[in-house]
Amino acid sequence: LVQYVHDGDEALAQGGHAEAIEHYMQALDTVGMDSGLFLGSEEDGLDVIQAYTLFKLVVSHAAAGDVASAESYYDRLLADHPGGTLGHVFARLAEAFWSGFAANGNAATGCQEAVAVAEVEPLATDLLYAGYANPEYTPARLCKLPDPVATR
Repeated sequence: LVQYVHDGDEALAQGGHAEAIEHYMQALDTVGMDSGLFLGSEEDGLDVIQAYTLFKLVVSHAAAGDVASAESYYDRLLADHPGGTLGHVFARLAEAFWSGFAANGNAATGCQEAVAVAEVEPLATDLLYAGYANPEYTPARLCKLPDPVATR
């Protein structure tokens, strides 16, 4: 499942909102596949994949201008991953993102807020470890959007 997530992250970083959403939905909806994460149990891995995927669906839909869908995934993430679950760290990132996004409707501002939380919460990146041959997560990678195009 983590490979779908990696593909979604790459698409989102390139500005491919629809493609990113498709990959994240594959990660969220696929049943019977291993998470691909190196955690204590596969149940933990699936919890983390679901929470991170929901966070990324919030970001992707917000960046694409579909605020209603972003809010729906945001609400689901908060409901499904309360305090005490491994996935709750991504609910906290989503809360920070949503606060920044709500201030001006700009997903980049939301990502700045989410990254700031991830910078002081190493669990957010540590949980996504899938082995040395996979992308390494940093706080900035958790909410990577395309760089703004310079205008003249």
